[in-house]
Amino acid sequence: MKRLAVGWLLTTIGALPALLPLARPGFFVSDDGMIHLYRLMGLDVAIHAGIFFPRLFPDFAFGYGYAVLNFYSPLGYYLGEFFHLLGADYIVALKLAFGAALLFSVWTMYAFVRAGLNRPAALLAALAYLYAPYHLGNVYQRGALAEALAYVFFPLLLWLCQRLIVRREAIYVLGLAIAYAGLILTHNLSAMLFSPVLLAYALFQISSSRLQVSGFRFGIGGLGFALLLAFALAAFYIIPVYAETPFAHLSYDVGAAGYQKHLAPLDGFLSPFLIYRYFPNQGVSADRPLGLAQAVFTLLSLVVVLTCPRHSSSAIRRASLLIFFWFVALGAFAMTLQLSLPIWKLAQTFLSMTQYPWRFMTLVDLSTALLIGAMLTWRAPDALTPRAEIARVATAFFVAAILAANALPHAPREPLALRAEQVTVQRMWQDDYAMEQIGATWTAEYLPLAVEEERWAIPRATEIVETTEAVDAHVIVTAQSLLAYDLVVESVSGFPLRVHAFHFPGWNAHVDGARVATYPAGQLGLVTLDVPAGKHRVRVAFEDTPPRQIGALISALALVVWVSALGLVRRRAAMGLGIGALILGALVAWHIYPFAFATQPTARAARLEDKTQLAGYHVGTQFAPGDPVNVTLYWFSLAPLTKNYKVFIHLADDAGSVRAQHDGDPVGEFTPTTRWMPGELIVDRHVITLPADLPSGNYTLLAGMYDFETQQNLIPTDDEARALGNRVRLGGLVVK
Repeated sequence: MKRLAVGWLLTTIGALPALLPLARPGFFVSDDGMIHLYRLMGLDVAIHAGIFFPRLFPDFAFGYGYAVLNFYSPLGYYLGEFFHLLGADYIVALKLAFGAALLFSVWTMYAFVRAGLNRPAALLAALAYLYAPYHLGNVYQRGALAEALAYVFFPLLLWLCQRLIVRREAIYVLGLAIAYAGLILTHNLSAMLFSPVLLAYALFQISSSRLQVSGFRFGIGGLGFALLLAFALAAFYIIPVYAETPFAHLSYDVGAAGYQKHLAPLDGFLSPFLIYRYFPNQGVSADRPLGLAQAVFTLLSLVVVLTCPRHSSSAIRRASLLIFFWFVALGAFAMTLQLSLPIWKLAQTFLSMTQYPWRFMTLVDLSTALLIGAMLTWRAPDALTPRAEIARVATAFFVAAILAANALPHAPREPLALRAEQVTVQRMWQDDYAMEQIGATWTAEYLPLAVEEERWAIPRATEIVETTEAVDAHVIVTAQSLLAYDLVVESVSGFPLRVHAFHFPGWNAHVDGARVATYPAGQLGLVTLDVPAGKHRVRVAFEDTPPRQIGALISALALVVWVSALGLVRRRAAMGLGIGALILGALVAWHIYPFAFATQPTARAARLEDKTQLAGYHVGTQFAPGDPVNVTLYWFSLAPLTKNYKVFIHLADDAGSVRAQHDGDPVGEFTPTTRWMPGELIVDRHVITLPADLPSGNYTLLAGMYDFETQQNLIPTDDEARALGNRVRLGGLVVK
């Protein structure tokens, strides 16, 4: 353990240049970095609402909700949330998650290579793994948190597999199970690409270890049990993905041929620059070519393979290991080239889910790093003398410095001036609107197929009137939690009640406690249910579907098996894990106390002509000058609206003078009223900033709508509101 700790220290020192850019203030420009920030925010909001695995983020997609974590592997966001719970803001927490991904990958690579080669070789392999251009590009150019974190699991799984077969101890079976489940929950596409390598490596170890029958059976049986247990542990995620992909835009990728334009020609796969340049300035046709230094040092490893002495069994195993990873490197690299097109076409249904052939570069980085490290085993005895080891450690740092000099200088690190308070739902919507995307994703990924409108048009006004039918009903919102609404609904005749949310499996409704069907309606596929005539209590909530329930049950049973087995083979480890879980649970409980997960809006039934009804509102009561005042309005649409009416909120003093106000389109400016359907409930949040010099006293909040062209307010039906200048009184507000 002491020698391993020394290795970890050396690799950490060597990794510092790659980590330092993360220490700068603010964030950095990348393809997906902001997306991950918003998803981390969504997860944190859900946890504070008492939902610890939110399959749907209700504030995403302009408030229509997006089932991100129903499909996207979630583990990276939980790592970021852990740092956030420790006190880091969203930006720092995400950068710490990226830094942990880089550093942990160095450590696990060192542990894996050290199990088969000497310490200098393991050190060089770990740093070569870190400074592979595709690896660094995943962080600084793509901002791909999940794929960057997957780099941690590749060598970890290989190390556990080797230990399982050689040492035949149950602890490695359990380790392999939890690590493989971790890879699935980190990046399912990486798990899919890496699985054949893991299985091939297991067979290689079994065949090269010359096991007796009992050892062979333990190796095969242990590996099979570990993988089966891993799938069971991750079943809560895997089963819903398989069962519910047909309901989302994700299904379009299955069998698609878009990968073909990303296959590189033979004359364009290698970076031509001494200092690597990243996409889109890579200089060759390959989107993410192989680094020049990475290629040169990998080729030099052939010297070790070709001249490796065969005087001992350990030397033979070392040569066999290098040959194995040469095949992995060549095979993975070939899959990024046009010459592999027949293989892609043959397995298109399966391989098309990877989307981009350059994802195979993860396996190229893994194998070439080990091969580069193996250069320091050339003509080395099994045990190095202290002086020889020091010399080779120095050589490892020298070669790593060359690799870093090739990969780091042009690594995209353009700063993004972003403050923690700017990571908001409103900014996410603004980004989506500007880029004509939706749900903090690219190309409408995860958009429910029930949505017929183009993604770019959803937050924009429309001239299409989907229905001419009006609704004559009275609605009061009695409670709202993150993923549920409780209403009191009264109507003379039945009508379709709609919620401002995309319909997706899991949206359920109950009328007076009895389950009723929900279905999508309109071009936006809104959650809709039929409410009969009369007065009823209605609950609409996003809940678990049978596939989610089955997956959760399987995972819970698998976790019980795993923890029980750990307690049998490593009691202290099980106790430590239990203590860690209790500490983490206490930390979460401390953050979400007092466990107030639902809002009880104030009832305020006020109609504005025959167009809409205010069904309730929610606001705090006491504020100080300069404070932001969050006001939530619950609108219930009564008829098709052919104009885009503005919503206003006024803060008035005793004399009726407006001291602060907010005007704009509903739902953060991104749900024009022409998008409202009759019978739709819309949650509309506004923020009024109180003037810093506002005198203490009692004030009144007033709300309403107006026609922007005529500047005329919609006329309320009650006398008090008309007397207040066609403004609906919400309630009092105390400024101290």
